[in-house]
Amino acid sequence: MRIAHWDVKKICDKDCEDFDFIIEIDIPLTFDRNLLKINGDFYYKCSWDMKRDIIFVKRINPIFEEETYGEDEIKCPHCGANKSDSWEYSDSSDSEECQSCGSIYSYQRNVEVSYQSTLITKNETYDEVVS
Repeated sequence: MRIAHWDVKKICDKDCEDFDFIIEIDIPLTFDRNLLKINGDFYYKCSWDMKRDIIFVKRINPIFEEETYGEDEIKCPHCGANKSDSWEYSDSSDSEECQSCGSIYSYQRNVEVSYQSTLITKNETYDEVVS
């Protein structure tokens, strides 16, 4: 089995064999865990070409934090993967499984309220006092 960098243009070309290979391994990998560590670097498994026996991966920089704050989307505190459809989720969860690394975490939606005012009509009647 060979592992190569994700390149959608090359992957879509069925005749292409000019991939940027990272490593060749003798053990089979599955997609039950999407996070892969190769020579100290972390990768996300993107797709598997079973015919050519190639797993295509994208390098990631995991954050390995216990918590994340102030994010625009739900983010896995372990690997940093974002849920781009966060707005569809409920306000909080007891547990959520990361689809990238398989870690279990909970999230909470924090809502911040702010206001904007726009002048419609300016009041120009007032009392003037001159000394």
